[in-house]
Amino acid sequence: MNVCKICNSDNIKTLYRINSITVLKCKTCGFIFQKISSKKWNRKKIKSIYNCYTKRLEYTYLKYRQEYEKISQKKLHIIKRYKKNGKLLDIGCGWGYFLNLARKNGFKVEGIDISKYAVNYARKHFNIKIKNSSILETSYKKETFDVVTSWDFIEHIDNPQKFISIVFKILKENGIFCLETPNVNGLLFKLAHIIYFLSFDKIDFAIKELFYPLHLIYFSTKTIKNLLNTGGFTIKKLYKKSSNLNIIFSEDSDKKYTHSKLIKNIIKILSLFSDMIGMGNKLVVYAIKDRKELNLKNQKSMFKKKYNEILNLYKKQSLQIKLYFGIRSIGFSCLSLIEKYIPKQGKIVDLGCGYGFVDNLFYQLSPGRKIYAYDLIENRLTIGKLIDKEKKIKFIKANILNFKQAKCDAIFMIDVFCYLNNDKKSNLLKKCYNSLNSTGILIINDFSTKPKIKYLLLVVQEFLINNIRFFLGEKMWEKIYKQKLFILNEKKLADLAKKNNFSLVTKIDCSNILHPHVLYIFKKN
Repeated sequence: MNVCKICNSDNIKTLYRINSITVLKCKTCGFIFQKISSKKWNRKKIKSIYNCYTKRLEYTYLKYRQEYEKISQKKLHIIKRYKKNGKLLDIGCGWGYFLNLARKNGFKVEGIDISKYAVNYARKHFNIKIKNSSILETSYKKETFDVVTSWDFIEHIDNPQKFISIVFKILKENGIFCLETPNVNGLLFKLAHIIYFLSFDKIDFAIKELFYPLHLIYFSTKTIKNLLNTGGFTIKKLYKKSSNLNIIFSEDSDKKYTHSKLIKNIIKILSLFSDMIGMGNKLVVYAIKDRKELNLKNQKSMFKKKYNEILNLYKKQSLQIKLYFGIRSIGFSCLSLIEKYIPKQGKIVDLGCGYGFVDNLFYQLSPGRKIYAYDLIENRLTIGKLIDKEKKIKFIKANILNFKQAKCDAIFMIDVFCYLNNDKKSNLLKKCYNSLNSTGILIINDFSTKPKIKYLLLVVQEFLINNIRFFLGEKMWEKIYKQKLFILNEKKLADLAKKNNFSLVTKIDCSNILHPHVLYIFKKN
């Protein structure tokens, strides 16, 4: 089975079949990679090719040395914006020209490359410490380097996640990682695809030049950001450029281009144009290792995973429930913020829990929470209990205006407060005050009337939801809340809370595309 090398999805489609390789695309995240389907291009064969750097290639590097150094100097200029000096490792360092220039710019340098010939050349001519090995098979100590560079290397490996984890491990905190790789959304790639598609797969020379066995994976801006962000890196600079065609089209190049002079000139013109419009065929990325960012992204990833798992459980209950949550989940953008403020341990109260979606989610994220979920409508609670297979949440049938609860650590209400008039709001706040312990917090997720267009969309959604509730048999809903919204602005809500001995800690605008949501956090005076 073909599985995406970034998101592990098996939702894969075939883009191209070219001689002995098949180019695949993940339909989930958009990542493009290839499958070697011939013994001619097995991994052992590819490794042997990298070991066969020859005198001819050495001559090419010497011939175009000034151009290489000009490109390298530009890269170093950007690196020095973030790191003036320090220890630098160049992965796939080749002949060592970049390392030699980096050393001249104040860095203490090391390299690693799989080609024995290139490594020996660099050691002999530049006296640089270089390992003749693969980065995937070599161990460096944790947090050894201030800078790690990888120019035109990552596309040659078939395990990008492992590679990024190694780079993250060996970089110091706030170290910089720099890489260059083909841009699969570059203009030349796009035109090659169009020609291939319009010719019904018959004209494939352009595709063959861009997708060949030595490049195992291909990135777009989206997929390289996805890989780096999930790997704990924050991208500081990303730009697109074209390859140096003087080198690529030279007779000494490691990749022979046998096309006519006319074709080569057309490619040069297209490359120049692609740079002008920001669609160069190379991505150059500078990213900072950020452990805090990694932890945050891991938390977001876990939240998203649990959210989708529980949402799918609810959608399996019935067509009506699926329809309800299809509409209702649009307004769930605030949940990650609410979960952040709720204690990971202790007694938590949810007033107006509905079907218990939020309670099941919050418990799964932190099983140390003892959650009490109140709602008046029995069939909602029944479904909540059904999802709570571990029976750890206490679902209680009661009108939230009359709830009784021993001292707890937090109380939250999501899209409930807006259905109560001011007198009922005040009475409920008094009950919350009496139920919270001295350090307890009150969280109210409410709506706003601004901007007007979002408020109107909200009214439409609530109309649809309430009618679905009626369809589900919740006929008492109309009697309880009258389907009327009583929305207070920040000042009026803060004043009302103050009268009931609460003070506003913070207000967060957590509106999504459609809804004007506001999150209020209160503490006891």
